[in-house]
Amino acid sequence: MRRTIVVLGYPGVQSLDIVGPFEVFTTASLLLTAEHGTDGYDRGYDVSLVAAGGCQVRAATGLTFVAAGLPEPGTPIDTVVLPGGITDTAVTDPQTMDWIAATAPHARRVVSVCTGAFLAAQAGLLDGCRATTHWAYAEQMAREYPAVDVD
Repeated sequence: MRRTIVVLGYPGVQSLDIVGPFEVFTTASLLLTAEHGTDGYDRGYDVSLVAAGGCQVRAATGLTFVAAGLPEPGTPIDTVVLPGGITDTAVTDPQTMDWIAATAPHARRVVSVCTGAFLAAQAGLLDGCRATTHWAYAEQMAREYPAVDVD
């Protein structure tokens, strides 16, 4: 059974944090299919980039991605990827934050890359947990999210 991977886009995202996970999962799918044919394809991943409003997502560097709209929160998702970047706009966007909080309980796992941890923390997913982020932002995260044990 193919697994659904959803990568969240938002204004100011780090493009590498979108492209890296996207390439890892899609390359794994290609290799599985090449090695095992239909059986390998069935064990692969369907990867999508999504964003509030299904709009274009402009990375901090200016690179622009085309994103699909946010799936309904109850949609079966294997992995939600919260990429890092300049998260200031995303953590104050109610549609994005409500989607993360509503989707997380239905996903098999939610992962963050670098400062994407701020999105998880804002959604309340890290309360009472030990978490980390980019070293340059660790003190800020600890200050803004005291319910998170920032390492």
